[in-house]
Amino acid sequence: MEHIGVALLDALSPEALGSDATCAMALEPEKDHATSTGKSSDQAIPAPLRAVVDVEFGKLDWKAQGAGISSYSVPVSEGASGALKLIMLDPGKQLPASKYDGEALLVVLDGRCEVQKSELTRGDYLEFMDGDTPPFTADSELGCILLLAEEGFAR
Repeated sequence: MEHIGVALLDALSPEALGSDATCAMALEPEKDHATSTGKSSDQAIPAPLRAVVDVEFGKLDWKAQGAGISSYSVPVSEGASGALKLIMLDPGKQLPASKYDGEALLVVLDGRCEVQKSELTRGDYLEFMDGDTPPFTADSELGCILLLAEEGFAR
């Protein structure tokens, strides 16, 4: 993952989920942190990402991927392997489960979402190794913006 943005996660430390979890989650959510979906502000954009996405989330050229789901392909360095995407889920919308060959890393940049009965907020991340990613459901009021780094390819 070092080729497509692992620098975004240098300050985070791992935290184990229950034994029945199919993925790993890190960083205890900041319970007092106000989230806003970041659609009109760049405050949710981490500094390393701001270097290549130099506009507010709301001004990006989002591509509709379905009802209430939009994505933006983040430019990556020449020679990088994989892909880096921003995904915006409108309130209550669900990102379907996916299958991957390789690694996938998902970071919540703004808003709130739920995966496997766990609430994720800004700064939380999940790493997936060869296999499936579960569905993600955006908060019914806030929605969420996610950063997805894929080292492998979707099946």
